[in-house]
Amino acid sequence: MALTEAEAAAILLIRSVEEADQKILPEQMLRDADTEGGHEIREAKWLVKRSAYLMARLPSAYHAILPLSKLPGSWLFPACVAAFILGIGTNLVGRTDKIHVIRNPVLAFVLWNLCVYLGLLLLFLRSKLRRHALSRSKAVTSGDGSSNSSQNLAGLQLPRPKVPWILKSAVFNIWNVPHKLNPIYRHSRAFVATAKLFWSHWLAVADQLVIARWKRLLHLCAASLAVGAVAGMYFQGLFQGYRVVWDSTFITNQASVNSFVNLIFAPAVFLSEGLGLDAWSSVETGRLLSPEGHPAEPWIHLFAFTVVIFIVLPRAALATWHSVRIQRHIKDLLLNFDKYFEDIIERRIKVRIERQIETAVTKLSESITSFVCENLYDRRIVPTLEKFRQNGGSIAGLRTATREITEAFAPEIKAYVTDQAIPEFRLSVANGVRELVKSIETDFVGVKSPEQPLREMGLATPDLTIDIGHSYADAISAAIGLSIAMVFGTVSGGFGSSLETAIITTLLGTTGPIGFVIGALIGIVVAGAGWWYGRETITGWIESVELPAMVVRSSLWESRFRTLVEDGRKQFCESVRARVDKQLKVLAPEITEEVVQTVRAIL
Repeated sequence: MALTEAEAAAILLIRSVEEADQKILPEQMLRDADTEGGHEIREAKWLVKRSAYLMARLPSAYHAILPLSKLPGSWLFPACVAAFILGIGTNLVGRTDKIHVIRNPVLAFVLWNLCVYLGLLLLFLRSKLRRHALSRSKAVTSGDGSSNSSQNLAGLQLPRPKVPWILKSAVFNIWNVPHKLNPIYRHSRAFVATAKLFWSHWLAVADQLVIARWKRLLHLCAASLAVGAVAGMYFQGLFQGYRVVWDSTFITNQASVNSFVNLIFAPAVFLSEGLGLDAWSSVETGRLLSPEGHPAEPWIHLFAFTVVIFIVLPRAALATWHSVRIQRHIKDLLLNFDKYFEDIIERRIKVRIERQIETAVTKLSESITSFVCENLYDRRIVPTLEKFRQNGGSIAGLRTATREITEAFAPEIKAYVTDQAIPEFRLSVANGVRELVKSIETDFVGVKSPEQPLREMGLATPDLTIDIGHSYADAISAAIGLSIAMVFGTVSGGFGSSLETAIITTLLGTTGPIGFVIGALIGIVVAGAGWWYGRETITGWIESVELPAMVVRSSLWESRFRTLVEDGRKQFCESVRARVDKQLKVLAPEITEEVVQTVRAIL
């Protein structure tokens, strides 16, 4: 996701503060900021919310660093005014009573600007040649297939121009001068360190924006300087009469001077005639050679038209072009995915992975519990209890039958856990992590071509038909599925066995459904005879005695039996869920760490 200038600047300022002085933003505040954004999918949006949260709590003095990102935007008007005044001052250089028609500040500015345009043209041509050379080499290395060549050329990019040294160092030092004089910042080393880091990070992210702004400033200052020089000539002409002369050692012939002057001022003459001013009609080049010279008025007009043609219009066009680029850049900034962002996004990813695994573990526990309750309790245990109620028998026999049923059901538990519950768990977690990776994949500069590193990792997916080269996010799903399988692979058998033991204990325990039935039967007898023989003696005797069906049915009448079955089911399911939760929560941290390690290795 592309960031705006304000969003990127806030993120980089928070980064600079964290790197310069960790005391400014306490650890607890950073942890709170990491949770800001809720379940925001796209990580760049989350970074924006995180930075906004921390900016609101950042000491106000550090907000003064943000204007660095706008430089030289805030200097634009003062710089142009200074250039204009300097241009006016050039009229004080040399003689003030007579102006050489060629050797004067205005035409010197024109010559200088022409040299600049030539340099810009050469740089443009060099860029074109380099692009052409790269495209040819790309076409050769891609083979003789034209379709491959066109695809490769579409993504061809030249290296980004380097940021000049003066922008890296001198600009920051100039900006820092007033802050050194301000007592609020003067004694704060953390402030200076933060500002330096921010400027460095900003140039790394917004270098093209900064360069475009400085180029626009230079173009506007150049135009202001030339306009100032011409304005100075007009202003001086109001209060002083001065003349234009020709002075040369080699060109002294009037015809030669006339030809030379006509060549130099031909564009200005053409423009003046087009505007109906016709400044050339009052010019007599022969008078330039006289000691008195030529009156300066028509020449000042020609100088002004020359400046407009060769300086103002081209520089204004270039400044406009850079303004368009600036507007594009301030809405389309991308962060460099380096170690800092890796760390904070990894923390964010880990928290979200933990939440996903917690949710998946809860669903897994509910799935296993539902399976056991429906297939073991409802379909096997309840019919056994019903048969005992109808036909009678010993309680010891009921215990034995229940144990045998549960032990016979154990392979089904293991098969369900291994073949259905755990794969569903893996798929749920893998899909969630895939969505995380999709957001990182599209939001940052650093993750653009992940297929090659994935191939180099040699990820094998024997149980998942996913083509790593086809989809980065699907490759993540495959890798996450394998990482979870590694955790469960060593414990799935034992996991099912431990569930078997837990279920038997729950069924046969005094708080389980069998215990409820036994308690109801024993309760009747104990209530009548416990005072004489003692409860323990009666309980041991009742469990071994064959109870007639009439005794059992009279003790467990229909409504009471149904209540006991329902209460037993509730207690049984809650106990199974609690035991499954306890065992899965032991595995959850290990699964989380395995998934995080997998994502870290790929990213």
